[in-house]
Amino acid sequence: FKMRLNVTRITHQDYGAYYCNARNIFDMTRGKVIIQ
Repeated sequence: FKMRLNVTRITHQDYGAYYCNARNIFDMTRGKVIIQ
């Protein structure tokens, strides 16, 4: 799996954890990105 998160012009309000869930008929995966 390939995951990408593009965040432009980051402010303090954008800080935190972002999650991505992907599922198909074979499996499920979860990604996590932390912006500090």
